[in-house]
Amino acid sequence: MFELASKRLVEKEQQLMKLEKAINPLLDDNDRVGFGFVLEKIVQACKNIPKSVPFHTRVDAKKVPFYYQKITKPMDLGTIEANVKAHHYVTVEEFRNDIHQILINSEMYNGPAEKSSYTAKATEIVALADKMLAENSVQLSELEANINGFDLNIGEVEPEIEEAMANDEEMTDAEEGGVLVDDLALSGNELEDEEMGESCCN
Repeated sequence: MFELASKRLVEKEQQLMKLEKAINPLLDDNDRVGFGFVLEKIVQACKNIPKSVPFHTRVDAKKVPFYYQKITKPMDLGTIEANVKAHHYVTVEEFRNDIHQILINSEMYNGPAEKSSYTAKATEIVALADKMLAENSVQLSELEANINGFDLNIGEVEPEIEEAMANDEEMTDAEEGGVLVDDLALSGNELEDEEMGESCCN
């Protein structure tokens, strides 16, 4: 009876944890989820800026036929949002660069903010994004460090694992037998080897 009650309690705790993570992704064990959650809030705030609709999606080549001849690195809030949801960004700088690319493109195609309402709006979008990045800098820096620290460790270990596996595959049965014979011959005393084996762990 006690075991059943304990099991149900554990199950309810797990369900509660899942619910908490769904409500607040910052509690998720995967730092990419929390990182993306903060970035997505910034994108949504930028999209909520009045009259920012022209920057919500890619420029329609049919309506603006020469746009892509002049702009070689197009960017918009919809594309950035999709990148966030796909966990494409692993650093704040990557995200910031894409936000700023919107302004760069508008200046290049439409002219400076003083002469273009589009560029003035792009400037407003970038200003808000930079402000929110600064406000969340501590949290984002911690999440970014965790994400890239994990990725770095995996990158460092993978070559060693692959090399070890390759060496294991190259070792034939005959070689394994030879190694075993060599190991036994080192002590010259089988009883001594057995005693040493019993005293070792791991």
